[in-house]
Amino acid sequence: MNTRSLQHILRMSLFSCFATLLLGCSTTDRRTVTLPPSVDSETEVIHPFQKPPEVIKVNTDWNYAVVEDQNMPEEGRKGDVIRNEQVVGTVEASAQRRPPFLTAGILEGSIQRGDTVRWKLPARGQ
Repeated sequence: MNTRSLQHILRMSLFSCFATLLLGCSTTDRRTVTLPPSVDSETEVIHPFQKPPEVIKVNTDWNYAVVEDQNMPEEGRKGDVIRNEQVVGTVEASAQRRPPFLTAGILEGSIQRGDTVRWKLPARGQ
């Protein structure tokens, strides 16, 4: 084989790779995301690859929980505490935090280590 034919083969190979990448990225299949029935429009949706906020420590004497959360909700945001797909309590984020950990006051319910938190979205206009 001569140099011209090798260059031609190389160009065609590169063109095929780029064409495959471009065509592979544009699809006509548009999928919609449906929320599970336990999630309403007032709760924050967590990305599927992100670890949900989790209660890692509970102090019932002082009525607070330590929550590990990568997103760090603002002070005063309320959240439902979930265990086995059931709401078991409500917490409110406090100002005391050291990312990715924050303390949350327990407003109601029986909260345990390992429970997850679904932070509620702030009311409109806030």
